[in-house]
Amino acid sequence: MKRNGLWLFVILFFFVWNKPEEASACSCAMSPPVDQALEEAKAVFSGKVVGITESKKSWNRGKTVTFQVNEVWKGDEKSKIVIRTGLDDGDCGFPFVEGESYLVFAIVNDFYGQNTLSTNICQRTARLAEASEELAELGSGIVIEQSNKWTSDHYNTNEAGWIVAICCFLFAFIFFKIYSCKRNKTK
Repeated sequence: MKRNGLWLFVILFFFVWNKPEEASACSCAMSPPVDQALEEAKAVFSGKVVGITESKKSWNRGKTVTFQVNEVWKGDEKSKIVIRTGLDDGDCGFPFVEGESYLVFAIVNDFYGQNTLSTNICQRTARLAEASEELAELGSGIVIEQSNKWTSDHYNTNEAGWIVAICCFLFAFIFFKIYSCKRNKTK
């Protein structure tokens, strides 16, 4: 009986004190050559990250990253492209930083929604400053002209918020003026 107690103690000690090593659920083989990555990608572009939104909901987990596009080698020639990626390297998410510029190899992935452009650490996506090998092999792309026009391609949600706030203020001001004028006439 004492032996069983000793074994139980050893087993409990092992489980309580043996801390498992941290592990990542994501593992990648070597990135494919640039020409193969270009062929497999739905979009290849360089651009600056102008917005990152995180969602930790189980059904929509990941980051939505918005780019101001400078040059396109493959895909739509738009000045703004939105892609999805995971939250961290555990789910292969690429660690984008707002304000930084990147060379992005995006694939179509239904994990984030039907026909959604996405990238991860297993693609050849890299900071633009560290992508000289890729840029040399890609050659010149199509340079995207930046515009200050208000088009659906350039629509900024922060500007929209200010416009709505100003319109609400003007509406309230006009309503107050009309109400006070009518009130003064009845006196």
